[in-house]
Amino acid sequence: MISYLLAAASTLLAAVYYWGIRQIPLLGMGDPVGPRFFPGLLCIALLFCVLLLLLEGRHKSAPRTFHASTLKPVLAALAVIGLYFMAFEELGYTLDTTLFLLVTMMCCHPKPRQAALVALLFPLASWYVFKYALSVPLPAGRLFS
Repeated sequence: MISYLLAAASTLLAAVYYWGIRQIPLLGMGDPVGPRFFPGLLCIALLFCVLLLLLEGRHKSAPRTFHASTLKPVLAALAVIGLYFMAFEELGYTLDTTLFLLVTMMCCHPKPRQAALVALLFPLASWYVFKYALSVPLPAGRLFS
């Protein structure tokens, strides 16, 4: 039952997202693909996830029981994500993403050394790709500007 509810909510989200994509103006010149291409791919991926949720819902399984202890990791993850977004302007992409990945990966990854290495290298590598390969500026943050 929960899979069907999630599929319905995700379908509604995909519809709203698609409406938002249609609001993006097309430019007469420039990028041959257009500004709607990547958001459209994300919308298709979301609809694929809806299909997977519907297929999962077809399998009959025993209903899961709810335990209050399962809510703690979810609330902790929501708090960390909220802090990530709130600190983004102040700290900038690189520092904020590094701290976010350090906290989340140290909690979830079984090998702390690998988790720390990924948390330190991914933000730097992605910043480099965005800045130099794609020419997309990322926020430096108020601390560094």
